[in-house]
Amino acid sequence: MTKEELEERLLQTVKSNPKMTLNPNDSTGTDKEYLHYYADISIEGGTEDYEFTISYYERDSRWDNNTKSEVSLIGAFDRANKTGGYKIENTGVEQLIAVFESQVINKIDKNSSR
Repeated sequence: MTKEELEERLLQTVKSNPKMTLNPNDSTGTDKEYLHYYADISIEGGTEDYEFTISYYERDSRWDNNTKSEVSLIGAFDRANKTGGYKIENTGVEQLIAVFESQVINKIDKNSSR
């Protein structure tokens, strides 16, 4: 999947959930091959108040001609309970990873089957 396809699936995921917002906020790198993009995903509503910071980028496969995109979870925060952080050892991060996977990653995967 290209970076553009990943971005489209992220947007579809966010648009399908009225509690979710996506805020692209930065990019790093010197040329197209090494560009990394950063965004915050917020899920708010009821008792939920989560923020996830992600990085995504595109890389060419060395073994075949497929372009691959990769998403990395950089930070996960539960603002309502004041837990989370940037390290797996931080309080609540493991639970927040599960929320991120179910609310974002699994939905991106669903959008890929369209």
